[in-house]
Amino acid sequence: MLGVIWAVWHLPPFCSAGKLKSGWPFGRFALSMTASSVLLTWLFNRTQGSIVPVLVLHTTVNTWLMILPTTVLPDGSNLHLSQFFQVPAVCQSV
Repeated sequence: MLGVIWAVWHLPPFCSAGKLKSGWPFGRFALSMTASSVLLTWLFNRTQGSIVPVLVLHTTVNTWLMILPTTVLPDGSNLHLSQFFQVPAVCQSV
């Protein structure tokens, strides 16, 4: 349930042209949000309700997603975030 709420919360950037997330497949993102909600909830419960480890993990994931678009592929092109969601296509081209 929490994953669905988070997915809807993050929906506006998918609907705005020119935004980073506007080209991402929303269904896969929503699935990712559901999986993330399980992991972050587990971490929150495991740390007796401490929000700090959850904030650190969330910030780490967001930072990683900002670095990923600048990853250089073997052919010299940049790996874009939309390609990350198409792992088989990226793996075949390497």
